[in-house]
Amino acid sequence: MSSTQEEILKLGESLICTKGYTGFSYKDISVPLGIKNAAIHYHFPSKADLGIEVIRLNQERFQELKETVQDNSPAEKIDALVNLYRSNHEKGYLCITAALSPSFESLPDEMKEELTSYTNDLRQWLTNALLEGKELGQFGFEGDIRSMADQMLGSFISSLVLERVTSEPILDKVISELLGSE
Repeated sequence: MSSTQEEILKLGESLICTKGYTGFSYKDISVPLGIKNAAIHYHFPSKADLGIEVIRLNQERFQELKETVQDNSPAEKIDALVNLYRSNHEKGYLCITAALSPSFESLPDEMKEELTSYTNDLRQWLTNALLEGKELGQFGFEGDIRSMADQMLGSFISSLVLERVTSEPILDKVISELLGSE
């Protein structure tokens, strides 16, 4: 990947995760980078192509996280995921799922497929970590493990959205409550 393509992708991710998919145009990329729209179209012929690559970039990061923590305890795995959400928060970003979900129905089909695949991978991994932790006696929650994974993921996502509106430190409070820590 060329440095121009990397810069476009980085700025595209920033715009998607702060303004949403429909909240920016290629001009919002070309002006700050000092390039022509044609240069963006050369690397990403359509906005959908850029969006797909942003989702894939997030999937690659998640894959790296999974590989890094694969031998860790379930609690450490979940902590690593929490840190991923904290990292998004520190950058002022929504996670890619939260950023694209409001416009999901209007996204191009390939973007929908990529986002669904990424989100389902994340849900399944979290479910597996919770199952492993429950079997080892590290987690004592009651109820369906998949529902707990969805509740946790939904709470992480919604807390990032609420923090934007309220300017209160909701993510850490939610994490503390869900994980039973102080």
